[in-house]
Amino acid sequence: MKSIILFFLIIFVLAVSALAQEIGGSNCNLVLKGILLDEKTKNPLALAAIWIDTLNRGTITNDDGTFEIRGFCPGEFVIDIHYLGYKELQQTVMFTEDQPYTFFLEQESKVLDEITVLGVQEAKPIQPKVTLSASEMMRSSGTSLGESLQALTGVTMLQTGPTISKPVIHGLHSNRILILNNGIRQEGQQWGSEHAPEIDPFIATELSVIKGAESVRYGADAIGGVVLVEPAPLPEAQGLSGELNLVGISNNGMVVLSSWIEGGSARLKGLGWRLQGTLKKAGDAQAADYRLTNTGLEELNFSAATGFHNATWGADLFYSYFSTELGILRSAHVGNYENFITSIQTQKPRYEDPFSYDINNPKQKISHQLLKASIHRQFFDVGKISLTYGGQFNNRQEFDIRRGGRSDRPALLMELGTSTLDAVLEHDAIGKLNGEIGLQGMFQKNENDVVETGTRPLVPNYKNYSGGIYIIENIALDRLSLEAGLRYDFRTLQVVRRDRENEVKRYSGNFNNVSTTVGASYQFSDHFILQTTLATAWRPPNINELFSEGVHHAIGRIEEGLIIKAEPNQLGINDFDTEQALKWINTLTYETGPLSVEASVYYNYIRNFIYLRPTNTRLTIRGFFPVFQYEQTAAEFHGLDLRAKYNLTSSIFYEGKASIVRANDKKKSDELIFIPADRFTHRLEYGFKKAGAFEDITISTTLTTVSKQRNAPPSLEDFYTIPEGRSFDFAPVPDAYQLVGFDAGATVAIGKQTINIGFEIANLFNVAYRDYMNNFRYYADDPGRNFILRLKYNFGGTR
Repeated sequence: MKSIILFFLIIFVLAVSALAQEIGGSNCNLVLKGILLDEKTKNPLALAAIWIDTLNRGTITNDDGTFEIRGFCPGEFVIDIHYLGYKELQQTVMFTEDQPYTFFLEQESKVLDEITVLGVQEAKPIQPKVTLSASEMMRSSGTSLGESLQALTGVTMLQTGPTISKPVIHGLHSNRILILNNGIRQEGQQWGSEHAPEIDPFIATELSVIKGAESVRYGADAIGGVVLVEPAPLPEAQGLSGELNLVGISNNGMVVLSSWIEGGSARLKGLGWRLQGTLKKAGDAQAADYRLTNTGLEELNFSAATGFHNATWGADLFYSYFSTELGILRSAHVGNYENFITSIQTQKPRYEDPFSYDINNPKQKISHQLLKASIHRQFFDVGKISLTYGGQFNNRQEFDIRRGGRSDRPALLMELGTSTLDAVLEHDAIGKLNGEIGLQGMFQKNENDVVETGTRPLVPNYKNYSGGIYIIENIALDRLSLEAGLRYDFRTLQVVRRDRENEVKRYSGNFNNVSTTVGASYQFSDHFILQTTLATAWRPPNINELFSEGVHHAIGRIEEGLIIKAEPNQLGINDFDTEQALKWINTLTYETGPLSVEASVYYNYIRNFIYLRPTNTRLTIRGFFPVFQYEQTAAEFHGLDLRAKYNLTSSIFYEGKASIVRANDKKKSDELIFIPADRFTHRLEYGFKKAGAFEDITISTTLTTVSKQRNAPPSLEDFYTIPEGRSFDFAPVPDAYQLVGFDAGATVAIGKQTINIGFEIANLFNVAYRDYMNNFRYYADDPGRNFILRLKYNFGGTR
């Protein structure tokens, strides 16, 4: 039924597309094309913000300074252009037909106080923020959120086979990374290393990562960084526009279909709406030398939004539904010790069947619903006050291979409900001082359906009451910008569980602490900018870190929390300390002519760091599993992110990226497991304007090098020589590997509409490799060669 609903939604989108083309005679499909140049040097300016306030629509310039905005009606418009290091430009144009414009920006010797693109509510932070470019968004379409973000320096991904991935920022992930989905903190069962974010990347027009410890602004879970998933502002002017995306992937036979349609009201200016939907279906993935059995997936997503905005107030309503069913590699579940060792030593899965779209046990079924309601009001001489409510409901089912005909019953069924309420005052400037004051509250309830599963739950039922208050202020003094913030948070955790004797036990714990941040940005010249931030952050132990107990089916291992590990000692929640972090990050940006460089160095010390450590193996009635237990220690993380881009000619550019992280257990003078290896990416791209019917053509090749992780615990083969209490791993660290990729892209104009075409070959030489950050590297290789075709059809305008 859900597939039928989505099918009719897509048919509706296509029908409206045809209608939009039919009514094109109303001249509301005009195209504004332009180029932005430096007034003195006449060099193109890339990534400048172009905004038209009356249409609530904008874009950013391409690498060659060009831009394009579609969906205009004839009339007079004020174009607002912002670019760091240049004076703001506001220029009025009388637009009656398709025509190109050239705009010139004048360099400014002082630091811009703050760059704010109207319609985007977040001011430019001093914290280092990296964003996927439009071309990177196109190249990643059809992939998961974790895969998309890996294109950013300092961001890698933690995988569980080819179907599950989640972002890792400077070596941290899961509950240490806060994801804001359309301004709402994403609350699923994100504590699991194989629990991917329940987010459809097609919902966003901008994906960004803040790599500092942003706990002051966003809360305790932002100890490792923040991921921002931001949809485009809703249209406010009359007209219809939309987009249709088609993606085909050869390796696992995946087909992706995604579309959106949006419009504004003719009768009530400022009223807009949007509908969006995505359908994915994939079969078993293919490694270089064999099939990865039971790694298919099905995904159905839908969202709807409406809102009204004028000069003084606005309101928005947003709803999204995400659902997926995905297979877990069959060979990751083994029956005995001999099979486990054989899987590691033979370097080949124990099960290999022909390609199939069937999804069998073990598998996951997840659904996630999100409702957002927000309202804001601008008060004269006060500022903007915003009130936002977020409601979420997450249903997670994990299926194992069970005896007695019970495989159709989930072995794990958790339902998590979350309500959040945020109130923020962004006050008007007091002299040169700008800032905001905020209140945030959250209530969360998790319940297990043990009647349906017939098993002991992995984590118990619990309630979570959290709240916080913060203030952040910043000031611009010529070339220097300063920012400081202070936050207080509390959290109360109430837990009910049955122990091994089936007796009901109740636990209660209270945590509270303060987070701080100080930062500065200094512009040495028109070319050099230095950003530095020093922040303290904290995080209380999460429910899984305290109470995990038993087999975690989706990942094929036994996990034991801090309290469970300590039994029969009667320990409580507050017998364990909160994580305390101190992170210092420095970013230097250099831009001049054809060269741009961004380098970040960071140091993060986390006291009472909680992590999963391999400790043993265990044979159960469900099979043979490695055992991981949670421990607390003092951890140190430090590293380097580097990105350099050089325009060799007007048509050829080179881009290089490097991400290096080191982590150690300071208490034991030991290595930490599952820390990303050094990663280097080189990209060479050639572009030209036109060839026949094709425009904006690009051809590029990419070389990705991932080093062997040499700062990892020794493997199981050295188990008997490892001193008591030292870390170890169940398999040797995978070798280093290199992957070559190829991609090409172009745009084809069909009347007033455009089709963007992308073609990619990933792992061009079909290299057999295993990534250290893949939980299933014990059992199988990562996917082999992959051909990907992407088509994006825009009609009626562009976001």
